Amino acid sequence: MKRLLPLIVLFVAATPLTAQSLAEQKMCSDAAKAYFQEAYGRLNVAEKGAVFFIFSSHYNKRLNRCLINIRITFLDKGKNTGYNVTVLDVFERMTYASYTEFFDKRSIGPCDSTVQEDPAACRSRWERLVETLMQE
Repeated sequence: MKRLLPLIVLFVAATPLTAQSLAEQKMCSDAAKAYFQEAYGRLNVAEKGAVFFIFSSHYNKRLNRCLINIRITFLDKGKNTGYNVTVLDVFERMTYASYTEFFDKRSIGPCDSTVQEDPAACRSRWERLVETLMQE
Protein backbone atom coordinates (compact mmCIF):
# COMPACT_ATOMS: atom_id res chain seq x y z
CA MET A 1 0.00 0.00 0.00
CA LYS A 2 2.92 2.37 0.65
CA ARG A 3 3.91 2.26 -3.01
CA LEU A 4 0.45 3.28 -4.24
CA LEU A 5 0.15 6.35 -2.01
CA PRO A 6 2.79 8.54 -3.77
CA LEU A 7 1.34 7.61 -7.15
CA ILE A 8 -2.16 8.64 -6.07
CA VAL A 9 -0.91 11.94 -4.63
CA LEU A 10 0.95 12.69 -7.88
CA PHE A 11 -2.17 12.01 -9.92
CA VAL A 12 -4.37 14.25 -7.76
CA ALA A 13 -1.80 17.06 -7.81
CA ALA A 14 -1.58 16.93 -11.60
CA THR A 15 -5.33 16.99 -12.20
CA PRO A 16 -5.95 20.75 -11.66
CA LEU A 17 -3.22 21.66 -14.17
CA THR A 18 -4.80 19.45 -16.80
CA ALA A 19 -8.26 20.85 -16.10
CA GLN A 20 -6.92 24.40 -16.32
CA SER A 21 -5.21 23.62 -19.63
CA LEU A 22 -8.43 22.11 -21.00
CA ALA A 23 -10.38 25.19 -19.88
CA GLU A 24 -7.85 27.48 -21.59
CA GLN A 25 -8.01 25.44 -24.80
CA LYS A 26 -11.84 25.54 -24.74
CA MET A 27 -11.85 29.31 -24.13
CA CYS A 28 -9.37 29.76 -26.97
CA SER A 29 -11.35 27.54 -29.34
CA ASP A 30 -14.56 29.47 -28.68
CA ALA A 31 -12.81 32.83 -29.10
CA ALA A 32 -11.14 31.72 -32.34
CA LYS A 33 -14.48 30.60 -33.81
CA ALA A 34 -16.01 33.98 -32.92
CA TYR A 35 -13.03 35.86 -34.37
CA PHE A 36 -13.11 33.84 -37.59
CA GLN A 37 -16.84 34.42 -38.01
CA GLU A 38 -16.42 38.14 -37.37
CA ALA A 39 -13.45 38.53 -39.71
CA TYR A 40 -14.45 36.21 -42.55
CA GLY A 41 -18.09 35.24 -42.06
CA ARG A 42 -19.53 38.06 -44.15
CA LEU A 43 -16.90 38.14 -46.88
CA ASN A 44 -18.43 38.27 -50.34
CA VAL A 45 -16.24 35.76 -52.12
CA ALA A 46 -18.17 35.95 -55.41
CA GLU A 47 -16.35 39.19 -56.21
CA LYS A 48 -12.96 37.71 -55.39
CA GLY A 49 -13.18 34.45 -57.32
CA ALA A 50 -13.09 31.11 -55.49
CA VAL A 51 -11.85 31.41 -51.92
CA PHE A 52 -11.45 28.60 -49.40
CA PHE A 53 -10.87 29.12 -45.68
CA ILE A 54 -9.50 26.73 -43.05
CA PHE A 55 -8.59 27.64 -39.49
CA SER A 56 -7.39 26.05 -36.29
CA SER A 57 -6.79 27.42 -32.81
CA HIS A 58 -4.27 26.73 -30.07
CA TYR A 59 -3.67 28.12 -26.59
CA ASN A 60 0.09 28.70 -26.34
CA LYS A 61 1.04 28.24 -22.67
CA ARG A 62 4.52 29.76 -22.95
CA LEU A 63 3.24 32.95 -24.58
CA ASN A 64 -0.06 32.88 -22.64
CA ARG A 65 -1.83 33.62 -25.93
CA CYS A 66 -4.78 32.28 -27.87
CA LEU A 67 -3.58 31.80 -31.44
CA ILE A 68 -5.55 31.21 -34.61
CA ASN A 69 -3.97 29.76 -37.75
CA ILE A 70 -5.94 30.83 -40.83
CA ARG A 71 -5.28 29.48 -44.33
CA ILE A 72 -6.95 31.23 -47.25
CA THR A 73 -6.65 29.65 -50.68
CA PHE A 74 -7.69 31.93 -53.54
CA LEU A 75 -8.28 31.11 -57.18
CA ASP A 76 -8.69 34.10 -59.47
CA LYS A 77 -8.99 32.75 -63.01
CA GLY A 78 -5.29 32.07 -63.25
CA LYS A 79 -4.16 35.45 -61.90
CA ASN A 80 -2.87 35.78 -58.34
CA THR A 81 -3.78 32.20 -57.58
CA GLY A 82 -2.26 30.91 -54.36
CA TYR A 83 -2.70 30.92 -50.62
CA ASN A 84 -2.06 32.92 -47.48
CA VAL A 85 -1.48 31.50 -44.01
CA THR A 86 -1.54 33.79 -40.98
CA VAL A 87 -1.07 33.06 -37.27
CA LEU A 88 -2.38 35.76 -34.96
CA ASP A 89 -3.41 36.39 -31.38
CA VAL A 90 -7.19 36.23 -31.21
CA PHE A 91 -7.56 38.80 -28.42
CA GLU A 92 -4.74 41.23 -29.19
CA ARG A 93 -5.16 40.91 -32.99
CA MET A 94 -1.38 40.83 -33.29
CA THR A 95 0.07 38.87 -36.21
CA TYR A 96 2.84 36.45 -35.23
CA ALA A 97 3.49 35.04 -38.70
CA SER A 98 2.11 35.48 -42.19
CA TYR A 99 3.07 33.79 -45.42
CA THR A 100 1.71 34.14 -48.94
CA GLU A 101 2.66 31.95 -51.87
CA PHE A 102 1.39 32.25 -55.40
CA PHE A 103 1.20 29.10 -57.47
CA ASP A 104 3.71 30.58 -59.91
CA LYS A 105 6.19 30.18 -56.98
CA ARG A 106 6.44 33.83 -55.93
CA SER A 107 6.39 33.99 -52.15
CA ILE A 108 5.84 36.83 -49.73
CA GLY A 109 6.38 36.44 -46.02
CA PRO A 110 9.37 35.60 -43.88
CA CYS A 111 11.48 35.22 -47.03
CA ASP A 112 12.49 38.36 -48.85
CA SER A 113 11.15 37.94 -52.38
CA THR A 114 14.16 39.91 -53.71
CA VAL A 115 16.54 37.20 -52.46
CA GLN A 116 16.95 34.23 -54.76
CA GLU A 117 15.84 31.56 -52.31
CA ASP A 118 14.17 28.30 -53.10
CA PRO A 119 10.46 28.76 -52.29
CA ALA A 120 10.36 25.28 -50.74
CA ALA A 121 13.14 26.22 -48.29
CA CYS A 122 11.30 29.43 -47.39
CA ARG A 123 8.03 27.55 -46.84
CA SER A 124 9.80 24.91 -44.76
CA ARG A 125 11.36 27.54 -42.48
CA TRP A 126 7.99 29.25 -42.08
CA GLU A 127 6.22 25.96 -41.30
CA ARG A 128 8.76 25.22 -38.53
CA LEU A 129 8.03 28.62 -36.97
CA VAL A 130 4.27 28.03 -37.06
CA GLU A 131 4.61 24.49 -35.75
CA THR A 132 6.48 25.84 -32.73
CA LEU A 133 3.82 28.48 -32.07
CA MET A 134 0.90 26.11 -32.49
CA GLN A 135 2.26 23.24 -30.38
CA GLU A 136 3.76 24.89 -27.28
